[in-house]
Amino acid sequence: MFILREGSETYRVALEAAPLLVIDADFRVRYMNTAARREYQYRGALPVPCYTLSHGLEEPCPGECPLRSILETGQPRVCVHRHRHEEIQRYEKILASPVYDTRGHLRGIAEILVDVTPQIEMELQLQEARKREALCRVAGGLAHQFNNLLMVIQGLSELVLLDLGQEHRLSSHIQRILQACYRGAEIIRKLLSFSGQRVEPKQTLNLSEFLKRAEPLLRSSAGNRIKLKVEVPSEPLPLRGNEEILLQILLPLVANAREAMPRGGELRIKAYRKDREICLEVRDSGRGIPKEDLPHIFDPFFTTKELGAGLGLSVVSGSVRALKGRIEVESFPGRGTLFRLYFPPG
Repeated sequence: MFILREGSETYRVALEAAPLLVIDADFRVRYMNTAARREYQYRGALPVPCYTLSHGLEEPCPGECPLRSILETGQPRVCVHRHRHEEIQRYEKILASPVYDTRGHLRGIAEILVDVTPQIEMELQLQEARKREALCRVAGGLAHQFNNLLMVIQGLSELVLLDLGQEHRLSSHIQRILQACYRGAEIIRKLLSFSGQRVEPKQTLNLSEFLKRAEPLLRSSAGNRIKLKVEVPSEPLPLRGNEEILLQILLPLVANAREAMPRGGELRIKAYRKDREICLEVRDSGRGIPKEDLPHIFDPFFTTKELGAGLGLSVVSGSVRALKGRIEVESFPGRGTLFRLYFPPG
């Protein structure tokens, strides 16, 4: 039988192996081992309120609390808490057990902390992917149904206009109906691109040559106040796709950059090969994207503009996925945003 004796080296190592706290019934941390102090980056004196140490609060947590639960039931408790330290968010599994005095009275709890941040973040990413997949299916289904209705309206309007002639007093009204149909058809194309249900013909093209040809259009889209710089290598950058998909990616990114720099600025589009992938960067010097908005910028209909439809970046995301690519975003408030796109070579 193996026994850990208090004061032995093995006992000390075991006690310091994981973050350990002892908290009394008044929510005060009475003991922290070295691992716990390192975890919380706390060097101050004890006791210290547990809600201040973990959450920066001035009074006990209003939500789930393992100490409160154990004081009420006397039973061990396992829960997961989220805490933030210096803008770093972490998730910890708390294994809490009751602590009794020599008379058998419940005096507090002992907590062992286990960092489960990687597992929780992976679960959250999986949930987000499932939500996006479900949203894609709904968007694609609605787009197809709406497209069928729109085709009827457009077809009958064209027949009526053909029958009445351009000189008829109602022709201008019918033309407005047709213009609305064309705008609706464009929205449907964007929804289908986002959902991945729009099949685009693909071919091997040279990204370097495409960017050179598209530069005048991109410069026009950026506007006169934006200094656009397109950087491409002399070597070919082959990828599978077509020019329409690439424009669906680049034009919304350029439009977003223009809106982020209302007084002008710099916009750089750069293509290069990185390891085994083709990389395309779009970097602006605008106001940046707020940190709280970053997780949602590719969600359909998410917008911070009063008149925005919220489809631009969702179309970018869908088009990149159609090319079997991926997107990384970095944004620095007041210093600009960088979209980095990776594609498999053609």
